[in-house]
Parts: sequence; structure tokens; C-alpha cells
Amino acid sequence: MGENLTPLLMVPHCDETLIEYYIDDSVVNTYFKLLKKRSDKFPNVYIKHYSFDSLIATCLIEGSKSEDEVLAWFKDEKLRGVHKLFLPMCLSAHWVLFCVDTKEKKISWLDPIPSSRIMSNSVEKEKIFQWFTLYLLPQFGYNDAEKWPFEVRTDIPKQEK
Repeated sequence: MGENLTPLLMVPHCDETLIEYYIDDSVVNTYFKLLKKRSDKFPNVYIKHYSFDSLIATCLIEGSKSEDEVLAWFKDEKLRGVHKLFLPMCLSAHWVLFCVDTKEKKISWLDPIPSSRIMSNSVEKEKIFQWFTLYLLPQFGYNDAEKWPFEVRTDIPKQEK
């Protein structure tokens, strides 16, 4: 894990973009695990949420596992009563976040690069959206998830290149 944290401490020179500066999935997944531990420790302070491993997105997008196979990885007790679901994913060396708010019945795509929010990753957005609305959410009693609004959020911090 130590080597995986190195990119967090490195500062690229000027506009230099080297692969060694990218944060890999183990760092992102560990960060979300730490958020979960914190919310479990202080349940009255933080919302009840669940973060999926970024591998889920890879399996669904690449088709290496079927939607039902991926769904079988999740136990009811982990997801019951959760208010927010997060799925971080790295698409072409760029991190985005898929978020489901079960309380507000909204689904969001968070992309810090404004130019890629609408024009990029439409196939990936659709695959992830379909898995949540047709497979995962109905499994937990949200049978109207297909009707929930899907929003590409613009009110988030922007990533500068």
C-alpha cells in the first residue's frame, strides 16, 4: 500500500502528466473503506452509505461478469437502509463517481472535468445506470428506480488540467 500512496505526495513539474502521478484503484477503494469505518464508528454523525469497489464498474463495463454475477456479490444486510451508494470508477485514467441517493430517489454522475461531463463516457454511464436501476435497486425494494432522475452534476469542484 505504501507505494500506492506515493502519487498523493508527488507534485508534477509544470504541465507534466506521467502515469506515475495517477492514483490507482487501491488508493481510491481504501479511501472509501475509511469513510465507511468512520460512519460506522459515528452513526449519528454521518449518513449511512455503502461504497462499491471500483472493480464492479470494470466488470460491468467490460462485460467480464454478467449483471447477475455482479449482483450476487452483495449481501442484503450490507445494503439495507443505506441512504447513499457510491461507485468510483476510473475511465481512461480519469476518476468519476456514480452516486445513488435512495432517500431522495436520485442518481448522479460526478465528473470533475467539465468538458467530459456530457460528451464522454455515454456507454459507460448507461451500463452502470442500467445495472443499478434494473438489477441492484429493485433487489432492495426500489422497484421504481428506472424512473428516478439521472443527473450529470455541475455543482462540484472542477479539476484543472
